[in-house]
Amino acid sequence: FDIRHAPGAAPHARRVEAVYGLQDGEYDLLLAFQGGVCALCLKPFKTRRGSVDHDHSSGRVRGIIHGYENTFIGRIRDSVQWAKNLVQYLSDPPARRASLARKPKDFQS
Repeated sequence: FDIRHAPGAAPHARRVEAVYGLQDGEYDLLLAFQGGVCALCLKPFKTRRGSVDHDHSSGRVRGIIHGYENTFIGRIRDSVQWAKNLVQYLSDPPARRASLARKPKDFQS
């Protein structure tokens, strides 16, 4: 997926500059610096451009990520502590610690 030749490339560049301060070519430069993939999950962008992620308290651009990931970061209000809690929860859930992490007999993954 070549973002430079995607429909709406010029309006996208104008919006990225107006909203995030990235000047002409800097979106592509940042994406290339990231290896052409999402800075968070490291997977390529398929049919849509990546979203410019920024720190909501400082306004500084952090990287280019998938839209749903950007929405998630917004929902947790950029909280590093919340993200750490999530990692802890997924790594060692309370049900497992309480010996209650059972699964239904018919469960198939």
